[in-house]
Amino acid sequence: MKQILIQVDEKQIRLAQREAGRLIAIRVETIESKEKAGDIYRGRVRDVLPGMQAAFVDIGLEKNAYLSADDIVGAKDHKNAGRSGKINELIHEGEALLVQIVKESTGTKAARVTTEISLQGRYLVYLPAGKQISVSRKITDPADRERLQALIQPHLAEEEGAIIRTEAAHADERQLLAEITYLRSRWQEALDVETKRKTPALILEEGELLGRYVREAFQAQASEIVIDHANSYHRVKRFVEQLYPEYLERLHFYQESQPLFQRFGVDAQLDQLLARQVPLDNGGFLVFDRTEAMTVIDVNSGKFTGQGGAQWEDTIVRMNVEAAAEIARQLRLRDIGGIVMIDFIDMKLPENQEKVLERLRRELGKDPTPTRLAGFTRLGLVELTRKKERKNIAEILTKSCPSCAGSGRVYTEEEVARRFKEEVRGLIRNQEAEAIVAVLPPAVHAVLQQILNGDSFAHVAILAKNDPTLRPDEYRIMYAGKREEANRLYQLNSSREFLT
Repeated sequence: MKQILIQVDEKQIRLAQREAGRLIAIRVETIESKEKAGDIYRGRVRDVLPGMQAAFVDIGLEKNAYLSADDIVGAKDHKNAGRSGKINELIHEGEALLVQIVKESTGTKAARVTTEISLQGRYLVYLPAGKQISVSRKITDPADRERLQALIQPHLAEEEGAIIRTEAAHADERQLLAEITYLRSRWQEALDVETKRKTPALILEEGELLGRYVREAFQAQASEIVIDHANSYHRVKRFVEQLYPEYLERLHFYQESQPLFQRFGVDAQLDQLLARQVPLDNGGFLVFDRTEAMTVIDVNSGKFTGQGGAQWEDTIVRMNVEAAAEIARQLRLRDIGGIVMIDFIDMKLPENQEKVLERLRRELGKDPTPTRLAGFTRLGLVELTRKKERKNIAEILTKSCPSCAGSGRVYTEEEVARRFKEEVRGLIRNQEAEAIVAVLPPAVHAVLQQILNGDSFAHVAILAKNDPTLRPDEYRIMYAGKREEANRLYQLNSSREFLT
């Protein structure tokens, strides 16, 4: 059974995917780390570079977005008409354009945009200016392809187009029409917003965050979706009623006193994902080291010694095969992208190396993120690349350690503040505490002052003071209970600061 847990608070959304009780994927999005791929902007062309056949467009982000000539609507028609197709014939500086982000900015690279707008749905991709219908190559039956095109065609205007997705293979006309209507209405909403905002401006977020998560969950054949936030639950419920009515019974609102991720052990597993070492069931362990250029994974036999000769080789192969499966799982869980080098325990026989590669290849095939396995190098290392689609868990939840010159990582003050809030909520629910006394690092204290609102702990006093001797990712709750006793204890410290 695949289960999706969605935890929502003021600053972030967390999604955990579990299968047979085991965590197989996790996503974290803060307001700052929100994915922008798919978002639609009205931007203004700032630089046109004929030599690069590209332009840079101001869309209101920190860096101007990169627009290739090939990503401009009408570029192919321009060439077919016998013109050069140079970018300065297609657009000009100062021109306002509607563009959509197709690739996130990374490091020094700007986000990449296109003027070929598309809106993602369950059964199809709606193209407001696509002018043609195409069908997923995975739908191979010619009769199905013709049927779907015939169903869609009457419901599209002359300038509109669509890409029919694989999931539409067994959809009927009613379902397809409902989705076209829904996506067209979202596009019209974007156009209405465009007229009311100054350029540059964001005019449409690709599928609201929760909607995108739910769409991905049903595509992954989730049997249950659990959400712990009332407003978010009702928003998702309306979304499901429109596009996934047959799945409505799979949606549940979580109302228990224990925090959702604690209830299902996700928080504890999340801590493990940020650890450098990962233990294996056979006694060995993996070591993850990240550099600017790549991620390096070492497979270590640990305390296992085994026996010599052929038995030792067989034991090493079994250990490497288990390590291969766990590596594939960790790459997905940690959302590691880019180049990955794996140092398996040395094996003498080529056929044994192939066994390890086959297991790794099979497990990587379960990952929805594209991965390319290059195999063993001459030095005996395994090389692969995994597409980097977003910031990974470590980049979102941790920062360079200020005490070790950046060689290690610690939780960000935002993540420490979130964990403090979760623990406080648990104490309030389980102990009916009237007041909390705590000591916090200065940076965490400052973050809490910003994010705590009057309704978070309306009937509970949070009495906290700065303690610069604490580690940046540490805090201590000294007391939880009656307000009178909390005040008495807190009076022992003269430099008190009340958060609520």
